[in-house]
Amino acid sequence: MPQILYKDSKIQIEVYHRDEDSHILRINHQSYLLQRGILNELSRTTGRHNIERKLNTVDDRILLQLEEDSVDPNDLYLALAQARITELEKYAEYLISGKIED
Repeated sequence: MPQILYKDSKIQIEVYHRDEDSHILRINHQSYLLQRGILNELSRTTGRHNIERKLNTVDDRILLQLEEDSVDPNDLYLALAQARITELEKYAEYLISGKIED
């Protein structure tokens, strides 16, 4: 079962099962791999133009998918930040308790 960091009706971000430092971004039923460190980088990037440029570097189909599915890019930016916050909260919990909560 995937470790989901963020989920709403159109966007889901989860930990990639083969590499805990990578993530899967799902926009409706399309999946995109965010390799090691990309979620952290995207979540810390400011300015719509900068985020869009980085998303295009990751996979140029992501922004097209948002447009096709009528997903507001701001919703994705919020999802990326929220997923990273959740990941950091889980890590802090692990440091405190020694175990990861799902």
